[in-house]
Amino acid sequence: PVLAELFSSKVRAAVLGHVLARPRQAFGLTELSRALGLPVSSLQHECYKLERIGVLAAARVGGGRRYRPNPTFPLLAALSTLVLR
Repeated sequence: PVLAELFSSKVRAAVLGHVLARPRQAFGLTELSRALGLPVSSLQHECYKLERIGVLAAARVGGGRRYRPNPTFPLLAALSTLVLR
């Protein structure tokens, strides 16, 4: 069920590809929107889902949230390898 949730959306897959390729960075929704050419509203929904699944960790910074890969997610290394290939 986790894999189905991870890859059932093209937007979610795009977020994973972008964020997992840069594991030491944190991204705001506006940054992701510019980088991926997608609306903030779509990204907000998908980032929330990825955070709920546990792949992304979010931290409130100022008035927004910044997302990065969650180092405690048990499948992070395998998922990163898969997404980056």
